[in-house]
Amino acid sequence: MKKIGLIGGTSWHSTIVYYRLINEMVGRKIGAQANPELIIYSLNIELMREQNKEKINNKYLEIARILETAGAEALVICANTPHMVYDFVQPQIDIPVLHIADAIGKEAKKQDIKTLGLLGN
Repeated sequence: MKKIGLIGGTSWHSTIVYYRLINEMVGRKIGAQANPELIIYSLNIELMREQNKEKINNKYLEIARILETAGAEALVICANTPHMVYDFVQPQIDIPVLHIADAIGKEAKKQDIKTLGLLGN
């Protein structure tokens, strides 16, 4: 099983949901007696509130590199909005960012859905 790095904190509420769902999914696959190795980096949500795209990109790249150095073999961003950093961060690290848009696209294709509407707050 791969060690996953989680970038959370934007918001901590969604970080909890990601953590719980990953553990539940792994429990269903390998049994409730085990859990996955996860590394969580929780950043301050104030970074996102500043709306400085360059600063946000650079911070996420810094965090991605920290998690990669710590042994993460893939990264998950535990909220929707921060996925805006994907195109900046992914080419500059050697591990995959498991991008939410890829998962949504794969599921839409599986269900033969051609038009999607996204809701958020």
